[in-house]
Amino acid sequence: MDSLKITELQDEKDLSKLLKFMEKQPQYYPDYKDWVYGKCKQRTESGRYKPIIAFSKGLVIGNAVYQYLDENNIEIKNFRIDPKYRKRYLGRFLLKQIEYETNRPNINLDVTVDNFKGVEFFIQNGFKIKEKKSLYSQKQSEYIMHKKNN
Repeated sequence: MDSLKITELQDEKDLSKLLKFMEKQPQYYPDYKDWVYGKCKQRTESGRYKPIIAFSKGLVIGNAVYQYLDENNIEIKNFRIDPKYRKRYLGRFLLKQIEYETNRPNINLDVTVDNFKGVEFFIQNGFKIKEKKSLYSQKQSEYIMHKKNN
């Protein structure tokens, strides 16, 4: 039986599955697909971005991609849970895994202000809104969020 598996990126096959999953998940940033197959792919291959991938029956059902900013900070660059697998604590588990693996005192991310479920999820998991800013387009705003890692 192939059950839930949480893993770091293992090979090119995993990377391909991850990128396809990320592309299919709703994202509100302009040129998101270009980012996935451009910067994200390149930075993951170079080791700059670190993905944690959740698989079920060989399919990607969630991911968390982060990067180290310095000795005190990391930034979550992409965080997705397949809608069919939400409300099962998978997102919370991925956040805890990032906290454990990185051992950095500060976790940062941004989320569009109209992604109500995402904003609520991060607040429920200890993040606070630091500021509201237009990071990617003048037509939308993002919350820059921060969490102190215990």
